[in-house]
Parts: sequence; structure tokens; C-alpha cells
Amino acid sequence: TGRSTLGKTTLAVDLMCKPEGPQLMSQVKRCYACCPTWYQQPALKRLRKIKGAFISKNVYTRVNDSVFDKIYKELDKKSIPTILFVDDAAAEAATNKGNKGAFSRLCLASPHLNLTIIGCFQRLSSASPAFRDNTEGLISFIPSKTLDVETIYHEFNPSPAAEQSLKIVKAALYTAWTSARFCFIWRPNFTGKVDYYAGFKQKIE
Repeated sequence: TGRSTLGKTTLAVDLMCKPEGPQLMSQVKRCYACCPTWYQQPALKRLRKIKGAFISKNVYTRVNDSVFDKIYKELDKKSIPTILFVDDAAAEAATNKGNKGAFSRLCLASPHLNLTIIGCFQRLSSASPAFRDNTEGLISFIPSKTLDVETIYHEFNPSPAAEQSLKIVKAALYTAWTSARFCFIWRPNFTGKVDYYAGFKQKIE
């Protein structure tokens, strides 16, 4: 998450494509993109050029609830390793219907549908609560509004029972945003832990 011009889409593409990254694209058999600016954004050129990946029938530039419902039904019918790239769609009501709607249903069912969702939003609060609740990793660039800090405090809190938990979260975010381009928040499966990093390598204790 982060405002325009901070490089969040470029970083997302790097994570999907770069050999030294997690190489997400090499692990999937089917790709979807929901992005109004898919054909215009220079940062997405690398994804557009991957042969046989984001085929035209699986690219949606008009994002609405019926699109996510269609994707859900296709995945439910045939579950294979799939990636869904959602970018610049936060202004669309389909991605922010609380815990209702087809996008939320996709987020909730993603582990069972063999689906990985990569979402880029200008504000964390613009993403569905179901998307935020089921996120393993969050990359947060410095926001221009305090609402994102509040959302991270309430939903990505490493020590929610601690009296000083707000101070802990704010200090971790400040450290990351001032010493690196972004804060990476990782919630490993089955552990209940929430780890904060400045960039990807510097763990904040």
C-alpha cells in the first residue's frame, strides 16, 4: 500500500518476476489481472510480456463484483496454482464491500482454491477487510493519512495485549519508513506472530 509514485506496483512486479525474489510467476499455472490501467502502466510491461501468462480473456480493466464472481467459479471448478493481480482497483466498489461480495469470498477461500492474491492499493483501508484479514505479507510505503497507521495498529499488531502496543507499532513503522523505502509486515502461517521489517532484511525487534 502507498500513494502514487512510491513504486509499489514496480516492487510487486519485481517480487513476481525477479530471479532473486520469490519467483511467484514460476509457481503458477493460471493468471488473472484486475486492473483498469493494465495496458497503460509501464510498470506492468514485464507482466504483459510473459508469454501465455496473462491471456486477454483473464485480464479485466473494468472491475466489478461479477468479475470476481466469475473468477471464483472458474477456480472452484478447476483448482490449479493461480495468481490474481489486483491493482488500481481500490476506487471500485467491488474490492471494498466489507466482508461481503465476490472479492471477499475469493479472499476467504483463496487457500482452498490454490490462489495467491497480489493487491496494490493506495490506502490499506481501501482493501476489503477479508483481504486484510487473510494477508500473510503487507508492504506499506509511508502513507499520507494516519488512517493507515490506525488500521495497521488494529489489524497487524505484534503485541495487542501490551499496554504500550500503539507505541510499539508506531515506533516500528517510523523506523522502517525512515531507514528503508517501506515496512514489510509478515504474518507466518500457523504461528500467530507478526514480524516487522525495514525493507525485507532488517527485522525490527
